[in-house]
Amino acid sequence: MRKCSLNNLDALFAVIAKNQELYLPVDNKDGRAEYTKWEEGVKMRHSGAMDAVRCELADEIHFYCFVQYLFFKQWNALHAYAAS
Repeated sequence: MRKCSLNNLDALFAVIAKNQELYLPVDNKDGRAEYTKWEEGVKMRHSGAMDAVRCELADEIHFYCFVQYLFFKQWNALHAYAAS
């Protein structure tokens, strides 16, 4: 079995955070609708639709980015504490 290095996990978390920053604002905008009921362009991640969503929901996206920043900051502190 191949081991994951922390560097690989950091890169993975960056990708997850990038995708997650759009998911929650779009989900809230659409009334917490199922993903399959989202606007087709957003659901299929077409660049024009994604750009429009990033512009329309900029405040919400920044909020969720900040929440994720706080989570990872606290998680890393907890991890360092547990490892010591």
